[in-house]
Amino acid sequence: MPDLNALDGAMWMTDKGLAVGGGGCLGQRRDKLLLYYQNVGGINSTVEEYRLAVSDNSFDIIVFVETWLNDNTHSRQVFGTGYEVFRCDRILRNSRKYTGGGVLVSVNRSLKARVVEKTCWDCLEQVWTIIELGDRNLYLCALFVPPDRVRDIEYVDAHCSSVFTILVDAKSVDKIIVLADFNLPSISWRSSRNGLLYPDSDHSVLHSGAVRLLDSYSSATLLQINPIANENNCHLNLCFVTDLVPATSVVMAPSPLVKPVAHHPPLIATIDRTLAHDYNIPPILVSYDFHKADHRSIAYLFSTLDWLNIVDPEDVDTAVQTFSNVLGYVIDRHARKIVHHQQIGPPWQTSTMRWLKSINRAALRRFTKYRTISLRNYYVSLNHSYKRASQDCFFRYQQNIQRNLKSHPKRVWKYVNEQRKESGLPTYMAFNSRTATTSQDMCRLFPEKFANVFTDEALTVNQIEVAVSQVPVTPHQPRREIKLQPLTVGHFLGVPFAITAVTLAGLQQIPIHHCVALQSFKAG
Repeated sequence: MPDLNALDGAMWMTDKGLAVGGGGCLGQRRDKLLLYYQNVGGINSTVEEYRLAVSDNSFDIIVFVETWLNDNTHSRQVFGTGYEVFRCDRILRNSRKYTGGGVLVSVNRSLKARVVEKTCWDCLEQVWTIIELGDRNLYLCALFVPPDRVRDIEYVDAHCSSVFTILVDAKSVDKIIVLADFNLPSISWRSSRNGLLYPDSDHSVLHSGAVRLLDSYSSATLLQINPIANENNCHLNLCFVTDLVPATSVVMAPSPLVKPVAHHPPLIATIDRTLAHDYNIPPILVSYDFHKADHRSIAYLFSTLDWLNIVDPEDVDTAVQTFSNVLGYVIDRHARKIVHHQQIGPPWQTSTMRWLKSINRAALRRFTKYRTISLRNYYVSLNHSYKRASQDCFFRYQQNIQRNLKSHPKRVWKYVNEQRKESGLPTYMAFNSRTATTSQDMCRLFPEKFANVFTDEALTVNQIEVAVSQVPVTPHQPRREIKLQPLTVGHFLGVPFAITAVTLAGLQQIPIHHCVALQSFKAG
């Protein structure tokens, strides 16, 4: 265990919690995002190592190029459930080769992100994402330009076209960042007093592809800020931003997430943010135990409600929504709740690991702020301890799963399916050049998607009577005859709910489910 006094009193107690290394109280709002970037030179052989490395959630955003991933590797295998991953793997449409290449952007789920897709960009190994930062957006691009395409003018123009498209969509307060391996080692960069870097024409060899790229970026006011060269004093990985006085800074990472890659030093970028909160509160799942519900109270309440005054007789949609609200209110107060707390963090984490993770994360942020050798060495030592503890815990976790599956072979496929599934709603949906980011807008896209197989027809009275006649009747209970007219549809919805014989194992079947097609019907 590394010496915690190495930070010279960097830990203390405050009235808001534990503060570490001057980084602020844990769990409090941070003013900067941490972004990790690396050309990883392939992930397939080290998937498990990367899963353990990112499990501490030290970075808000992770960008990898040359991932070498394909459909055989699921994003959850690499990043677990703590990140939302946007990938562009190498395929025949965007490359002249079958393997290698590929880029991805992984965003911590505490942030809201979505991908930008255009068919004209399919020829590129590129991902554009939008990350919401309070009153502004961060447009982040990850790009890999293969060595055999750096002189391809059409290829370069396709990428530059995507940049100008984003510029048109972005607001004046939005930030644009392009992180890429351009494979342009012949360009020499000279620094300026304001921290920006400019091509040194006297010491650079510029071919047609490089000239087209630099001219387009200059027109887009994108400026290079990565000062880190590799062991050959070349800049293969570049970072372009739209800040005239850059609030984004780039430093070399004190250690790679998993493995060092020749000619590609790992980078950390810090990005100013205006987000009002750090972490979304994980949703609490609640279910109801109907076996222990107060059935008598529920039945009595339903029998005493004046449905004719509660339910709108003029609008079926409003009537159904009102009934749904009343039903939810009654169940919530007369049925026993079962709260399911979601686990935060990987399932193999122990209390010691969580403590190490907090200290490790604070040490990393302190290093990115002050960039001293002592803080770098401290972080490397602490990170080594955390990785070793994480590997030990993960190994024991895997052994426990293997023992359980051997004892209960029928659970194997259930475990496999749980590893494959994605949880939660999508962050966005796209259809016919429209993008929906809210649950309401997503729901509106479904009728458009299935419009060719669904028609919202107005039913005749005869059709309604046929539907009513097909409703099954509970044994030993006579059917109640209801005469339906178009003007009494609203009242029709209210009549069955006054029945006192209500059971929570399944409310008595009523004709309402045969009237789904009437939801657009308006009386009169």
